[in-house]
Amino acid sequence: MGLPAVDPAISTLLEATSSLVSSVELPEVLKKVLQLAEVLLGADAYAVWRRKLDAQQWHVLYSRGLSEEYTRRTIEGTPANYHPTAPILVEDVEHKSLVSHRVDLYHAEGIRSFAAYPLTTSSGAVGTVTFYFRQPKKFDPSGVQIGQLLANISNAAINTAELFETQARLRAEAQFAAERAEFLSKASTLLASSLDYSATLNSLAQLAVPKLADWCSVSVIESPGKMERIAVAHSDPARLAMAKEYNRKFPPDLAAPGGVGEVLRSSKPMLVAEVTDALLRSAIRNDEQYRALAELGMKSVLIVPLLSRDTALGALTLVTADSGRILGTADVELAESLAMRAAIAIDNARLYQAMSVAKGEAQLRQEELRIVQQAAKVVSWSFDPETQLFSFLSDEGGRLLGMEQSLNSISFETLSARLFFSTDRHKFREAFDRLEKGKKELDIELRVGTKRGIVNLLAMRGKLFFNQGQSKVLGVLIELSGPRAEKTARRKMSSGA
Repeated sequence: MGLPAVDPAISTLLEATSSLVSSVELPEVLKKVLQLAEVLLGADAYAVWRRKLDAQQWHVLYSRGLSEEYTRRTIEGTPANYHPTAPILVEDVEHKSLVSHRVDLYHAEGIRSFAAYPLTTSSGAVGTVTFYFRQPKKFDPSGVQIGQLLANISNAAINTAELFETQARLRAEAQFAAERAEFLSKASTLLASSLDYSATLNSLAQLAVPKLADWCSVSVIESPGKMERIAVAHSDPARLAMAKEYNRKFPPDLAAPGGVGEVLRSSKPMLVAEVTDALLRSAIRNDEQYRALAELGMKSVLIVPLLSRDTALGALTLVTADSGRILGTADVELAESLAMRAAIAIDNARLYQAMSVAKGEAQLRQEELRIVQQAAKVVSWSFDPETQLFSFLSDEGGRLLGMEQSLNSISFETLSARLFFSTDRHKFREAFDRLEKGKKELDIELRVGTKRGIVNLLAMRGKLFFNQGQSKVLGVLIELSGPRAEKTARRKMSSGA
């Protein structure tokens, strides 16, 4: 007994299955599905429809035999919620309530019947493979079975292709993320290499071309209302010269609406994905400026503010032209990350410069004070109650205390021992004891002896200060010179003080 004959349609399906499922490009899979449908079912037109679970809309993924107007029309609203689980067989669109909302569209397309077989993909989306007929059609069970088998095979092929697309997309995203991280790492290293931000910004612009765009420029606000272009880069020297000449002739007006001025005022990036001639003409009123700008052949423009501590320090501008690239959201994110690093570099350089100037001025004032105090025989001192240590602003402290060598610091006990008379030592200790007990100031006269047998009469004046829970005494040591001071010293010595 021989094997039963296989239905030719089933045989065709089996032969096509291997080719269909082995395809990994979704457009190719959809094309083969509709070619197979044409062979098996002989319909007048075909379409693969799709509805995502999170969207209230059906749209055509791929079609054949349908007008562009028809495939452009989506299904929205309540009918879009319909989730078919069995074939939808419409033998006459005039008498099917489910599709009554699209009857006029069917009339315009000449469609009288259709059969839609459900698809459910691994991504969670739902869809149909739909066959259209321009005459009323009766669907027999064998034809419906063939359509369902085709839908099942199509399901597997579409799932495989979508999985491949997802993996390819994830690989591309991972590669982009790695390249972005590498680029930002290089930029960060470059920006940290010097406090001369003019040089580093020029290097940064060179790094960005052609990686991010065909042109890159960085402008910095050097004074209120005035912005200076610090860097501009392009791979073609002739193009670079054109850009510099344009900027010389037509410097940006920061007060004008739009453009870099608007970016600085709003602290938000501005992306013009496609620069059209109409856009240029509407934005530029000056004919010469329009011709110069049109000659640059800009395709996309992205301007990003350089923000540091909530302040716009300038702007980073990226322009595509000869490459034909269209800048998008991912480019905005990368440019913002780059601009943030550039802004921090500028801010740090300016802070360092300000600190250097302030430090230099402080050192100058300190030196001036030292000279004045030296001429006036006055030395500033500070005393730390915790360490019991005196510190002097200049080495004149040693001379006033009758020491041969210069002196920057001396302990409380050592200074006390330098005092010539015991009464002065007692007075010295008592004065600082009173500071610890709440008295804020001290004003005493002390005598110190020198190796030459000379007695120096000194006035010590000071005041107690508190800072963040720490106490410190600040004061001056004054040499009481002249005949009056000498008489005072001799009188005190003869009185047995």
